[in-house]
Amino acid sequence: MSNLYAVVVALVLLSGAALSGPVSTVNAQERQTPNQYQQAMTLLQSTRTIRDAGERNKQIDRAQELLEQFVANNSRHLEFAQANAQLAQLLLEKARAAIVNSESATDADRKRKDRQQARELLATGRRYFRVAHDLFQQQYKAFPVFIDRQTDPDKYAARRKAEMRFIRSQLNLPICDLEESHTYDESDPKFKKLLIGAATEFEQIHAKYRSLVAGLYARLWQAKCLQEAGEIRKAMGIYGELLSHRGNTRTMHTLQDQARHFRLIGLNHDRRKDHVLVIREAGEWFETAKERSRTTTGLGIRWELALAQEQRSKQTDVPEADRKQLQQSA
Repeated sequence: MSNLYAVVVALVLLSGAALSGPVSTVNAQERQTPNQYQQAMTLLQSTRTIRDAGERNKQIDRAQELLEQFVANNSRHLEFAQANAQLAQLLLEKARAAIVNSESATDADRKRKDRQQARELLATGRRYFRVAHDLFQQQYKAFPVFIDRQTDPDKYAARRKAEMRFIRSQLNLPICDLEESHTYDESDPKFKKLLIGAATEFEQIHAKYRSLVAGLYARLWQAKCLQEAGEIRKAMGIYGELLSHRGNTRTMHTLQDQARHFRLIGLNHDRRKDHVLVIREAGEWFETAKERSRTTTGLGIRWELALAQEQRSKQTDVPEADRKQLQQSA
């Protein structure tokens, strides 16, 4: 174990890679393999600046091909675990796009095909996520349980990095179940089964890492699964718990903004219809988080505010002057 540990430290510190098998068998030829992984990552990063959807999709498809070739032929390469994780993430994003297409499809056959495509993409993505998970776990467990941060800061940092990758890899698997639930109608038993199963996994991850941000994210996604499964009261309790955490870091703001967004969705739900509270909370958020209002989450909060204003304007106890103002604001 001591030899494996020494190699792991070198991998994490120098390349950020995960173990993919007995490290001692990585030979010079494999280290010199044309790095299709880096080529794929460069392509994916550059898609952010491409406005033409067709051209952007072509580049994403090319990145997928490069990653598939890389993981098929380089199982002992230093980038192997990362490549599996990146390929799985790419497939997850494609599945999400197919789900969005299915939700907007008016033709039943088109909806069915989009949903089936999403399930196939998620099934393949799970396999790659599982490979990455097992390798990240192997890498993390190669470290000693205790490393003195003062006397051995490099090894401490390397183990910390390996731990974070392992934790993130645990989150990815139930996220796939959450997304797959969106490929079924709410009346289908598979819809709730997938959501409850994912919620249970997120809860277990939170129990292990409740003091870490990753553990709080597991708690957030547990609540989201419960909310979509109809357990709105439980979900709202968790959102309140997350919003009560103190912290003024960018990471904590991002987490709590997402919890706020999900909470407002719950308050706007037909089973709550607490539109007045949505209007107040969203308004207060925009006053205190102006710099974050243009984020994707900020846009979601603005949408929930508009819905609440619209629905409130339809309620019979609203004076005519207020009704018009709410409609205009919406």
